[in-house]
Amino acid sequence: MTDDNNTRLQRLRYRAARRGSRELDLLLGRYAEYALESMNENELEEFGAFLRCPDPLIQAWIVNGDDAAAGEFRELVRRIRMFHAH
Repeated sequence: MTDDNNTRLQRLRYRAARRGSRELDLLLGRYAEYALESMNENELEEFGAFLRCPDPLIQAWIVNGDDAAAGEFRELVRRIRMFHAH
């Protein structure tokens, strides 16, 4: 893994775990710790774009089960919810 990639993963971990609400910090931070290392380039891009979404939307998609409204992030939301279901 290159230094640039390590820096990228660190930034994504940081952004996932420091959302501003404890609930999202835990949900996204734990998922990032679990999944980031195994994500391919497209999945990393998607996760980065997902993290740029407003917290209320992310919370609705994950916590409230509004994954139909997640649109392009539907599969990612499903994976995050499945991770936390175990």
